[in-house]
Amino acid sequence: MFRIVTIPTLCLLILVAAGGCGPKKPRNYPVKGQVKLDGEPMKEGEITFAQPGVPPQPLPITNGTFSGEVREGKHRVEIRMYKMGAPTKMADETIPGSKENVLPAQYNTESKLPEATVTAAGPNEFKYEVTSK
Repeated sequence: MFRIVTIPTLCLLILVAAGGCGPKKPRNYPVKGQVKLDGEPMKEGEITFAQPGVPPQPLPITNGTFSGEVREGKHRVEIRMYKMGAPTKMADETIPGSKENVLPAQYNTESKLPEATVTAAGPNEFKYEVTSK
């Protein structure tokens, strides 16, 4: 015997079957850690987890700790600490200075820090030590 399948039922079957197809989307997982500057907890800064072809994922560092969610996989780690540059005086107005990174390039643009691998299994806890010179 033949069964007649209605169009809505057929569409539902196709959607269910196609649900497992296609590339798996990377997921974000919790990360946390500590950053020390010259042996002391870094008061304020930013740690960035970067992967090729994906927008970087920066997290704030406060009192030597950071936490947040980061995409799974291997990441290049970059750490920055900012100070405000000197203001510029022009005629009758003063333009505030911009934020300037004060850490050496070996911790950010030319990072030599160990890679961070973020996984579903975790624990995804990372510790870094940097120096101001």
